[in-house]
Amino acid sequence: MTHSVTYSNLYPEMIVKVAKLEEYLKENNLTHSDLARALGVSRSYVSLIVNGRRKPSARFITLLLRYSKKPFEHFFDVTEGNNNEGGVPDDIEASWAGRTKTS
Repeated sequence: MTHSVTYSNLYPEMIVKVAKLEEYLKENNLTHSDLARALGVSRSYVSLIVNGRRKPSARFITLLLRYSKKPFEHFFDVTEGNNNEGGVPDDIEASWAGRTKTS
């Protein structure tokens, strides 16, 4: 049985800063397809997140932060229950340790 860890499960109060994500794409001349290809996810999944219609998975967030080299707080806001001072919250990073490819 596979268990999927998501931010919405652990941090239901997480807010995606959609404007910051759109701004990052524009500043780096990236399309939804470009970002999807770089992260190994579908374009439609990126579009749903960018348009605020879906919360990202822990895997997506980890990949995005590693790819962009931006801190967690740049794209996301967790108003309660997060004691991490930057980067991917420790419990999410630990859940994905060794599961993602890094370049």
